[in-house]
Amino acid sequence: MCITESLCLGKFHSHIRDVFAPQVVRYVDLMESSVAQSVHTGFEKETWQPQGYVKRLAQHEIKLK
Repeated sequence: MCITESLCLGKFHSHIRDVFAPQVVRYVDLMESSVAQSVHTGFEKETWQPQGYVKRLAQHEIKLK
């Protein structure tokens, strides 16, 4: 709305901003929590298996013990 000079910071623009700002903030907060939860859940499901050089190094260390 700020592209049109007549609408920028007018009564209508201010009203729309005041009405929807709390909802936008709430939506962004929910999305942030959702993404954080997904990342956390994803990491819990991750299994790390050594491959390549790291795997050979781990096998070598086991043989040394």
